[in-house]
Amino acid sequence: MSSLKMKKVAAVIALILAVLLLLPMVVTIFAGTASAITQAEIDALKEKAEELKEKNDQVKKELDAVRANKESAVAEKNALDSQIAILQEQIDVSTSIIEELNAEISQKEIEIDEAEEEEAEEYELFKQRVRVMEENQSASYIGILLNAESFEEMLSRVEIINDIIEYDRDLMAKLKEIRESIEQAKAELEQTRIEENAARDELEQQQAELQIKYEEQSEFVSKLEADEAAYLAAYAEVDADLEQVNKDIEEANAEMQRQIEENLRKQKEAEEAAKKQNAGSAYMSDMCAWPSYTTYITSDFGMRWHPVTKEYRLHTGTDIGASSGTDIWAALSGTVTISTYSSSYGNYVVINHGNGYSTLYAHMSKRLVEKGDYVSTGDVIGLVGSTGWSTGPHLHFEIIANGEKVDPMTYFN
Repeated sequence: MSSLKMKKVAAVIALILAVLLLLPMVVTIFAGTASAITQAEIDALKEKAEELKEKNDQVKKELDAVRANKESAVAEKNALDSQIAILQEQIDVSTSIIEELNAEISQKEIEIDEAEEEEAEEYELFKQRVRVMEENQSASYIGILLNAESFEEMLSRVEIINDIIEYDRDLMAKLKEIRESIEQAKAELEQTRIEENAARDELEQQQAELQIKYEEQSEFVSKLEADEAAYLAAYAEVDADLEQVNKDIEEANAEMQRQIEENLRKQKEAEEAAKKQNAGSAYMSDMCAWPSYTTYITSDFGMRWHPVTKEYRLHTGTDIGASSGTDIWAALSGTVTISTYSSSYGNYVVINHGNGYSTLYAHMSKRLVEKGDYVSTGDVIGLVGSTGWSTGPHLHFEIIANGEKVDPMTYFN
């Protein structure tokens, strides 16, 4: 074989080996940005869960103290409501932790699959190259050297071989690195699954405790009615609170009106709404939507006899029966003027709809809107509960027209 041919053969062999050398190889990084962000979110949620646990323990101590000192029934009911609110928030946090852990598990499973596939591909390429060199002596390290026609050419080939050997060494190191990363990711995955199972156990425990508290809350006022003196004292306290609530509603509506007058954007919104809506009850009748998925009425608007107080009192709204946690919908678009807790209404929300109309939603287990929020018809503004002076889960729904509480049912077909 001529020197020129041998050089061409060597060049072809070098090119083949170089192609194999330069095949892209990306080592999977398990501690990437997405994983780090997810872990940070999980850690933040766990920290919040711990804070809520401490808060719940504190409320339990306060409730025990109230009962031990036989303080007012209203204070005891308020403490029960606080416990339920904290438990509900704990459940929300636990649910979020589980969702984050599940997302992390899915992410790690994908990363492990990709890394194992990459490892297999790279190892197969390495075996193919070794197999070619074994089958073709001229492509082996010794074959390349023996086919050199001069000492100078042999030295050149030695450099190529050294590069190949160095690459093989690096390749094996990288394959080892991938394997170690896979094993570490599998260990982390197993730990994440353990955490997810623990979070599910915690969630089930919280849900069971919440159910107990709901039952305790529902029975509280009913049991109190058996002690007429205690009930009358508590009722007087709640009645005073209700008067304050009504004053707060009036002040909030007045403040809302001032804000409308001072705020150009709200003024424009009010003008646009006025163009679409008729004045008076037709305005509400045409636009008002039922605030719950259920139409089960447990108590109508109007005068009713109370067996303990021995008097007729106006029931200022319509009570809609529903299970705890049921969505409560805004009956009409408007701005939230009140979102707070009171001994009488528990967690309640008031929405100002303009044109002299407001709606009130009481006894929520959880409020999902804040003062100043703008809501549209049908938006979820809270969840049904039994907070405040309530004997069972339901929505107390009121319509306030120009400062007067009116029968909500007259605004629905």
